[in-house]
Amino acid sequence: MLSGVLFIVCALWVSYSIKHDFVRMIWADGEGYYQYLTAFFLHHDLKAQPYAYFLPDGTAFNKYNYGVALLQTPFFLSGLLFSKLMGIPLTGHTSVNGFFIVLSTITYAFLGMYLVFRFLRRMFSLSSIFVTLALIFLGSNLFFYTLVESGLSHTYSFFLISWLIFQTPRFLDKPDWKNTILCAFPVALATLVRPTNVVSVFFIFLYDVNSIKDLLNRIRFFFLNTRILLIFLGISLVVFLPQMYYWHLTTGKWLVYSYHYSYTDNEDFRYWSNPKIIQILLGVRSGWLVYSPLMALSLAGIVFAFIQKTAYRWAVLVVLVITVYINASWWYYTFACGFGYRSLVDYYGLLSIPFALSIQQLGRIRSWWIKGLLSGISILLIFINIRMSVFYDASPCWDGPNWEWRDYLMILRMVLNI
Repeated sequence: MLSGVLFIVCALWVSYSIKHDFVRMIWADGEGYYQYLTAFFLHHDLKAQPYAYFLPDGTAFNKYNYGVALLQTPFFLSGLLFSKLMGIPLTGHTSVNGFFIVLSTITYAFLGMYLVFRFLRRMFSLSSIFVTLALIFLGSNLFFYTLVESGLSHTYSFFLISWLIFQTPRFLDKPDWKNTILCAFPVALATLVRPTNVVSVFFIFLYDVNSIKDLLNRIRFFFLNTRILLIFLGISLVVFLPQMYYWHLTTGKWLVYSYHYSYTDNEDFRYWSNPKIIQILLGVRSGWLVYSPLMALSLAGIVFAFIQKTAYRWAVLVVLVITVYINASWWYYTFACGFGYRSLVDYYGLLSIPFALSIQQLGRIRSWWIKGLLSGISILLIFINIRMSVFYDASPCWDGPNWEWRDYLMILRMVLNI
């Protein structure tokens, strides 16, 4: 409990030190998610969402789903209560509202890491787990999307998928009503937050599957237990029904492809036959391993996982490969202005498993000078990640045809003060 409070307090201080004004959290995609709250609780009209595509009849259509808003709701209401008590106007766009958005992402980041900790405790030492969580949070763009661009969906997805990972072994060991619901809910809500997160369901399907026989048994398990499938479908319907109601309210349709309603033409997966995998992993524009190089330990850990024939190897590999392929096929595969490849932040709970395996393997190195060198490199990469997060906030959008390697190297020299 105390560790959680200390984490949240320190994270809030760091976030404010970077942003200086919490109201800056509510913009762009973050505004798209957040405006469900102002529309419902302040304007009492779900159509009152101005950050939108305007239909021919003048109706504003919000292409973003309400999943993030749902997770923000208790924090938003707390912000309204505080504002009312302090006599602050209830506009929904004050520094108080921004503060509670940051508080929400920090809280969900902590909860996600706690659930990952509980899962990893089954397999790894405490030292390996603590090093893993510290490096992933401080040394990757999870730090940025928790403390700097808190309004976006990625930290919320990180929490939900971490919850799924934590719950999966319990569900498979004892698929009763409680465990089934606790497994179905994070899958459904993660999919609502970001539809591509539906890929996370493969973790349930493939966890502890080590052979064709195991795979056939897992298929048989699901198809013979219709109660489980009905619960998953029922939970999904409950979670999506409010979204479907909004779609019907604004378009007259219960099911829509919401990104069709955009001023940007053809928001689709146009690169199915030519996915931009190298660009999203190693490109200067948001390349995952360029801006979060420590996450390469997750890839190394997948190799170790197959060598050691771990129970999670196929689940992690399949989810990662499908996720990379889908995101590399999107029309704007860099996902525009972002610090590093933001779409993979959602899966850092998943990637923490092979990451911890790499840390465990490195921990077996006996040479102290090698350990010291690796520790020094890790600290340097954490320093660069945090400093780059600050620089990005001051000069956002490292993307587009004019952003090249010379620009990245210029920022790196500024970060290192050389």
